Amino acid sequence: MSVKHTGIVILFCICAVTAQAQDIGGVLQDSEMLNGQPDIVLENINRALVENPNSEELLKVRADAYEILKQYDRAIADYRRLTQLSPDDESFWYLLGRNQFLNGQLQEAMRSLNRSTRLNSRFLPAFHTKTEVLLQLNQYDAALRVSDSTLLIAETAMTYFLQGEVYSRLKQWQHAEWAYSSAVKIDRGYIDAYIALANIAVVTNKATETLEAADAALAIDPDSKEALIIRSIGFAMLKDYFNAIEDVSYVIELDPNNVEAHIRRGTYYMETNRPHDAIRDFDVALKFQPDNWQAIVGRADSYAKTGNKTVALEGYKNLLSIADDAPEKDAIIQLANRQIFELHREHNAPVLTLTEPLIENFEITLTDNPMSITIKGEITDESPIKSLIINGQNIPVVAIGDKFEFVALVALENVEEIQIEAADVYDNVVEYRLRIIE
Repeated sequence: MSVKHTGIVILFCICAVTAQAQDIGGVLQDSEMLNGQPDIVLENINRALVENPNSEELLKVRADAYEILKQYDRAIADYRRLTQLSPDDESFWYLLGRNQFLNGQLQEAMRSLNRSTRLNSRFLPAFHTKTEVLLQLNQYDAALRVSDSTLLIAETAMTYFLQGEVYSRLKQWQHAEWAYSSAVKIDRGYIDAYIALANIAVVTNKATETLEAADAALAIDPDSKEALIIRSIGFAMLKDYFNAIEDVSYVIELDPNNVEAHIRRGTYYMETNRPHDAIRDFDVALKFQPDNWQAIVGRADSYAKTGNKTVALEGYKNLLSIADDAPEKDAIIQLANRQIFELHREHNAPVLTLTEPLIENFEITLTDNPMSITIKGEITDESPIKSLIINGQNIPVVAIGDKFEFVALVALENVEEIQIEAADVYDNVVEYRLRIIE
């Protein structure tokens, strides 16, 4: 979870600052007028700081404004100055660490946050952010230790939520569910916790629980795109694609460029045999994210379903071109090769190899006039083998790994050749005619 900005909303107006202004309290006045306008605050604060360069009050206000504007480097500089002016103030070290975290400086953030918690061993905001930093660093065991310690300080909704995040990364779903449930028991309006519970229900394949948690989130915010998407997944789990499509369509109405919603709707259209509608959604997704492999696969699958195998094949080959840069590299390559094979295999005959007897030029040389002969072999074809017939007899085949093996005893009385014919489910046929030479 990314840190949500919880800083002080700027509620004051900076009055005219003159060279003679000495009273900082006279410079800052409460006002709703500048709420949400940190740029105006900055202009006036900078003028005030010329006269009072070490004013902690002014530096703190300017740092808050920089944070709101996401100018984290500047906020960090001000908070670092504040830690120099008041090195024993845990809040300044926390705010420095938080902005370093938001700026992607994870190791520096941990050092600042550790300083904050050493100064105040019960300072919850710093412990919460430490947990988030450790999650970003993929140090899940350490994050769990910090989260456990934080719960000993205070059992807050945020503390339980972050512990749920840790358990989710550890894939300890039962513990994660308990933590998120504890969060919403404390705060019934904690929408992120309800969405997290819905996500766990999806992972654990619980459709009803998915819908219940998503509905709880939507009761708080009917326009939550994340909750609508997760509820659509719950509907899809129940094969209720009408409602699934309705939910993601509303997301697209709220946010026409929402890639995930377009991919989800395209997938649901495919499930309801509407490949042309699906193609339109996958095209939109690829417009914004050309290398989105899920959209590439969905579009190729859709074209394959329409019978346009040329475009489908281009899509699957495109998958191979982006695989090296994707975290799911191996899975993408396997999927692409599989789909390419699927498009081709109905035109490819099985490959049959005899392992006994050894043959040369399609001839079997016999000695001692035997009454019968044992034929052994294997067939390579990833599509199922429908039949194997040797001299008119149906011979069973056994799947061993990715091959099919067979053994047959063939009578030789009045037989001049052995005919072997194997067919797969696409009616592709391989045929051998082996002459008997005595």
